[in-house]
Amino acid sequence: MSHAQQTPEGLYPIKPRDARDEWIDHQSVDLADSTIRSHRQRLRHFVRWCDDQDITSIHQLDGRTLHQYDRHRRGQGLAATTLKGELTTLRNFIEFCERIECAPEGLSEKIDPPTPSKHEEVSETVLKSGRALRLLDHLRSEEYGTRDHALFEFMWSTGARAGAVAGVDVTDYDSDAEYVEFRHQPAEDTPLKNKYDGERPVSLPSRVCDALDAYLDGRDRYNTVDDYGREPLFTSRYGRPKPGTIRDWMYRLTVPCRVGECPHDVDPDECEALNKPNGESACPSSRSPHPVRSGSISWQLACGIPMELVEARVNASREVILRHYDLRGEHAKMEQRRNHIIPHLNYTKA
Repeated sequence: MSHAQQTPEGLYPIKPRDARDEWIDHQSVDLADSTIRSHRQRLRHFVRWCDDQDITSIHQLDGRTLHQYDRHRRGQGLAATTLKGELTTLRNFIEFCERIECAPEGLSEKIDPPTPSKHEEVSETVLKSGRALRLLDHLRSEEYGTRDHALFEFMWSTGARAGAVAGVDVTDYDSDAEYVEFRHQPAEDTPLKNKYDGERPVSLPSRVCDALDAYLDGRDRYNTVDDYGREPLFTSRYGRPKPGTIRDWMYRLTVPCRVGECPHDVDPDECEALNKPNGESACPSSRSPHPVRSGSISWQLACGIPMELVEARVNASREVILRHYDLRGEHAKMEQRRNHIIPHLNYTKA
C-alpha cells in the first residue's frame, strides 16, 4: 500500500477479508495450527457480516458498527462462552489493524466481550466420570484389547488432547516403565498445541498399559508407518490418524446406547446417529475429545491428585483448569483438603 492510497484520516484501505488473512499469516508464526483454525472460524462470521453490510474497508468501522455486529451475534442465541471467544478474537484482530494503520486508533477498545460465570464457562457437554467409568467397564469386559478400548483407557487416564494422542508413536510408549512421552514434531505433522512447552512424559496406570499391550499384540491394530517412517501407537487403515479421525472415533465410542438404553427415547431404527455414516456426532449425548479431556481432568482432581500434578500431567495452567475443567463442588473440595490437612494438625506442638 502506497502513501497515496491513504484516507483523509491517514488510514490504509483494506478489505475485511484481506485484513483477516494478513492477521492470520502474522499469527501463524507463534500459534498452533488448531488455534489458527479457531481464529479463522471465529472471524468468518465477522467477514461475512461486513460483506452483507457493504463494508468494503476496515477503516469504515466505528464503535457503532461494532456494536451492531455485537447485537447481531447476541441475537443468534450464542452461548456466553462462544460469544466471548468470538469477540475476544475480533478485538485482537482490530488491535492488529490499528497497528498496521488500517483502523482508527482505540477502535478495539470499543469491543466488550461478555464475562461468563464459571458455571457458564465449564461446558455442560463434559463427559461425566460416571458415564466414563461405565464405558470403561463395558470395554474391559466386552471389547478388551480393541482399539476403542485402548484409546479410551489412554485418553481418560492422560486427559490428553486429540492432536497429542494422534502424534504418539509406539516408541514413545514404555510398557515396562509404564509411561508415554508426548513430543512436539511439527516438521513431521505431529505438533503439540503448546509446542515444545507441551512436551512431557506422563505416567500410566498398569491397567492402561495392559490394555495398550493387548491392543499392540492383537488383531485390531493396523501395522503401518506414516510418511516419515514412524510407527503410530494408534492406527487406522490409512496410517496415522488425524486429530479429526480421533474426534470421529470418540463420538462413536461415547454414543450412550453403546452401553445401555437411549436416554433420548429415540427409536434405534430412526436414529440418525446410528443409521447415518459417521452420524454419531448428531447424538446429543455423544462426546468429542475435548469434553472427554474436561471430564478426565475433573475426575483426576476428584480422585485427590494435587492440582500442581494435574497441571503438569495434562499440560494446562492452574487458571485454565480452575475456570474450564474443575467440576468439583465446594464441599467436595473441602473434603479433599480435609484429607490432606486434618491428619497433620498436631495440637501438642507449639
